[in-house]
Amino acid sequence: MPANETLIQLTSRGGPAVSVLVALGLFAGCGGPSGAEKAAARQRTEDARKQARTAAAKAKAERDYGVCQSQLGPLFKALADLKGHLEVGLSYSEYTQRLGDARVAYDEIPFKSMAPGCLSPGILAEDAINEHARAATYWGGCIDSLECAEATKEHTLQAHWSKADGYLERAESRLEAMKQPEDAAVASG
Repeated sequence: MPANETLIQLTSRGGPAVSVLVALGLFAGCGGPSGAEKAAARQRTEDARKQARTAAAKAKAERDYGVCQSQLGPLFKALADLKGHLEVGLSYSEYTQRLGDARVAYDEIPFKSMAPGCLSPGILAEDAINEHARAATYWGGCIDSLECAEATKEHTLQAHWSKADGYLERAESRLEAMKQPEDAAVASG
């Protein structure tokens, strides 16, 4: 018996309430998505949105990294060059010359217009250059006074240089970390 005939027969026995229930039951499987299909579609939509947020966050992180790298890169390079030359040995005048090169690179950084994420590595690089400046001041004072014991001078300079290296390493690490979007930023979209 066709479905519409069943509906008519049941309607005549049970009244309008039964006919509505029967009609809903008969047509529930007629082409509409099931609850599981609807849930799967919602999950696919949410997964696609999450992938889009992740891709957008990654693209933004890469852009921010590129901008920051272009702004801080010359200072990082000057500080790394200074470190490399210290490892093979520099005179005081060579040291202050290389420190001057790093200071020039530092002075060219547009701190006022820098992206917020770039400030942390920038401040650490600034700390590195300041530590080198303290070493230069100490070294120059030793030359002027001739009262610094060689062992004390070497120990003090090495301590300043070690601190400067630590600041530079942390600055470079923070800059590299900018390449990856933070999980919280990706999740919140």
